[in-house]
Amino acid sequence: MIFRRKNSSQKTIYLAWARSGGRCENCGKPLKKGNRGIKREDGWEVYHKDGNPRNNKLENCKILCWPCYEGMSGKKFKQPEPQPPKRKNIAKSPQPRPEQPPTKNILEP
Repeated sequence: MIFRRKNSSQKTIYLAWARSGGRCENCGKPLKKGNRGIKREDGWEVYHKDGNPRNNKLENCKILCWPCYEGMSGKKFKQPEPQPPKRKNIAKSPQPRPEQPPTKNILEP
């Protein structure tokens, strides 16, 4: 029988999320659980206090919203710009080709 160890970082993230109560541990803003790594107002990321992402001890991890995370880690948070609605592909009418002078056949005398 093979025993597989749970990924400790996933377990730590789960425990840190539970500790935070679904809120940023810096400013208290409510966050959505499924928005980890998404750069939005309700997105969040795990901040490692000592700067070492391999140190996944619970005491070293904080759940932060993206604006707080960028302030702590120096990463830039940019609010996604609204995209214009997609237009349907409308086929353009073919443009008439400019007339060219007839070419001279060099094989004819």
